[in-house]
Amino acid sequence: MFRFTIRDVLWLTVVAAVMVAWWVERSVATDRVWKVRAHAAADVLASEGWRVCWKDDSVDISKLNDVRTYKTPRGQ
Repeated sequence: MFRFTIRDVLWLTVVAAVMVAWWVERSVATDRVWKVRAHAAADVLASEGWRVCWKDDSVDISKLNDVRTYKTPRGQ
């Protein structure tokens, strides 16, 4: 049977805490990188005449002053 001392349990706690802190920091940093890239892409689109509208979980992109009419094919 295994016998763990208080010191072993404390070391295990420290190692687990460091791993969780690293994982949380890494996931937040990854989200931050993607947000920066998305806003950079939106800035490029805006400079080319596109309108970028950010919503909670999506992005709407449309061309400024672009009116398109879609018609159904004949016979439908």
